[in-house]
Amino acid sequence: MAFTPMEGIIALGEELMAAAFKEGLGIDLPRPFPRMTYTEAMERFGCDKPDTRYGMELRDVSPLVRAILHLRKPACS
Repeated sequence: MAFTPMEGIIALGEELMAAAFKEGLGIDLPRPFPRMTYTEAMERFGCDKPDTRYGMELRDVSPLVRAILHLRKPACS
């Protein structure tokens, strides 16, 4: 396995995890496991190990803040 590509390592890990859950708990894990890139995780959750169970994704509120600040500008005298 010295020159096994990353996909091969990931597939092996998924197989081992699925077999362990099946043998130990009788649970069939859905495969392939969900994956996301580091960039996607940071953009969507602000963390490189996001907890995706709750849907607590970041939202860009910059346009809203700009609109509020634009409305609050004092009138020039």
